[in-house]
Amino acid sequence: ICNCCIERFDHHCPWVGNCVGRRNYRFFYMFIVSLAFLAVFIFACALTHLVLLQTDKKDFLDVIRMSPFSLVVSIICFLSVWSVIGLAGFHTYLTSSDQTTNEDIKGSFSNKGGGNPYSRGNICLNCFYILCGPMQPSLIDR
Repeated sequence: ICNCCIERFDHHCPWVGNCVGRRNYRFFYMFIVSLAFLAVFIFACALTHLVLLQTDKKDFLDVIRMSPFSLVVSIICFLSVWSVIGLAGFHTYLTSSDQTTNEDIKGSFSNKGGGNPYSRGNICLNCFYILCGPMQPSLIDR
């Protein structure tokens, strides 16, 4: 898709404008997980701001007039946090089973009796290898 050969191609991500594969999957995964935490944090802060403004027994409409952007931010975060958390959860599943998005969508290992040849046989070992394993050298710069 990006006119490059990608080792262990996972998927092309239109949001980051890059193909995700063996050498950059850990960075993509950490980006998605940190984005999920950020969305939850911003939602909690915006909601807390609205609650703290209502301490003087003010009407909720008065609070919205005082800080309309907190309401807008909390609504946007509430609507978007579910898809971001879902994406982070899906990639956590893929990381723990040592699969790519391509392999999961095609069902490459679910229909075959041999199982996943890439799996280390343990969820913790799979996560450790993908997220903390050695960084493969670039084959382009050789």
